[in-house]
Amino acid sequence: MKQFDRAIEELDDTIRLKPEEALLFRTRAQIELAQEELVGALGDFEKALLYEPKGSLVRAVDYTECGRIHHRQGKFKEAVARYDAALAIQPHLALTHRLRANALLEMQQFADAVRAFDAYLENGKPSAEVFEGRGLARAKLDHYQEAIADFTKGLGIASKSPSLLRARGWVYIQSEAPKLALTDFEMALVLVPGCIDAFNGRGFANALIGKTTGAVADAEQAARLESHDPHDLAKTCRIYTYLAFHLSSDTRVRLLPIEKRKQYLDRAVALLSSAWQAIPTDEQRARFCRDIILPDPVLRPLGQTQSYIRIETEFKLPARCAAVWESLDLIIWDVPRFFSQRFETAKDYCSRTYHSTLSEADASRRRSTRAARC
Repeated sequence: MKQFDRAIEELDDTIRLKPEEALLFRTRAQIELAQEELVGALGDFEKALLYEPKGSLVRAVDYTECGRIHHRQGKFKEAVARYDAALAIQPHLALTHRLRANALLEMQQFADAVRAFDAYLENGKPSAEVFEGRGLARAKLDHYQEAIADFTKGLGIASKSPSLLRARGWVYIQSEAPKLALTDFEMALVLVPGCIDAFNGRGFANALIGKTTGAVADAEQAARLESHDPHDLAKTCRIYTYLAFHLSSDTRVRLLPIEKRKQYLDRAVALLSSAWQAIPTDEQRARFCRDIILPDPVLRPLGQTQSYIRIETEFKLPARCAAVWESLDLIIWDVPRFFSQRFETAKDYCSRTYHSTLSEADASRRRSTRAARC
């Protein structure tokens, strides 16, 4: 640290003598980066850009470094703007394409992220990280077969990557191949024995193929690991919710005994309550409900339980969320139709119900408002 401090002091003295020398600012920025002084480093890279000649290719590197700092600060939009500026100068910078793709993935701009990963692969060396990133983006676009192909290519480079195995396992589940998913999650657990995500994945795959005992064992193991990540808790919750409305091998719903069904649903609601407790603000909780819970065709039946209604009141979910749950009797009483469809169709079915309910809720509020005015 003393060497860094001494170097900074010497650069400060030199910059006072040559205040328009881009190399001096760039060098100081690199030292500041080594000390994790992101704000100072960003300012110095910006000054290097100010004094570096406009036609210099080095400007692309400075723009990339600025983008990386914004990226680390979670300012992904600003990061992408800097990466774009770098690529405008040097279009074949493979590292910049990869960083830009990762930022777009964080921004949930999945189609743009896929194109950015493609651009990296045209200019750089294939890597497991790039195939994993592109696979995640493709999975979010419901391009499941392409996503599986990317994860498989990544595993061809890094055969013992737990994250690639888990990612492919979840996409196998989405593409209705739970037995293949089961293999991937089991391999992931061999590599990382205490991985909550792998227990959740294996548990849900077991539930899908009718192995109730294995599904419950994995769900309990995941719960015992006591994750504070609401996404992990929601995945464990999905296992119990699915088991309460079990799908048998001939695609007809076979309901469990009422006592067992109640036990699983109560367990699911308790996990959902833990998930919401792990979310610090009402706004974030409402967003989690809107983005994760409501669109999920497996989790939606929880809205009909008395236990759910109690925690809904406790956590003060927004009226729109509550209005959507009121429509769930349309689904719960038509369980065979709900669970006998392909996942994509079921998701569309839930989406139509969701938007229809919101429209009805809005119309009801408008009628109440008009009546109050009269």
